[in-house]
Amino acid sequence: MTEHFGPELSQEAAAALPGPPEDAFPEWTRPPYGEPLSQAVARTPFEWLESAALAGHLPTLEGLMFATEAMYLYYQEVLENHEAKGYDGDAELMAATAGLWRDLAVTAEECAARMEEHTARLARKTAASREDHPLAPQLAFHAGAAERRAARARDRAASALRDGEEAQEAGRRYR
Repeated sequence: MTEHFGPELSQEAAAALPGPPEDAFPEWTRPPYGEPLSQAVARTPFEWLESAALAGHLPTLEGLMFATEAMYLYYQEVLENHEAKGYDGDAELMAATAGLWRDLAVTAEECAARMEEHTARLARKTAASREDHPLAPQLAFHAGAAERRAARARDRAASALRDGEEAQEAGRRYR
């Protein structure tokens, strides 16, 4: 593995990440900040991405989207294979990961909302500092549009949370 230049995440932000519960992965140890990527990911066979992030190394957003789609294709393939073999219970377990996918969507929508809020704040700041500039009204409009997008992202996150609650309730009744 080729090493890149070093951590992208600040030491303070990496320290704020919770990491997995200690009792869930007894063999797992939190990597020190700045540990080379190859060493951080070698700590565990399953939580390698978490280890990399805790050491300050981050994938690109495009990489996350690519890996998310790859993970979905894997889950779909396993589900279909189980179903084809008549292992419907195992297939149902894979389908039951919908809640985790929903959690991923909530995280993405919350992050999008916060970025839109930054966009709005920065556009308002720029518009206020250049009131006489002919583009100031457009910047104010841009800020308002970003605030509306942030609100819609939060609505989508709230909707996904409600869907999760509904699915949990249905699951309790199903048992």
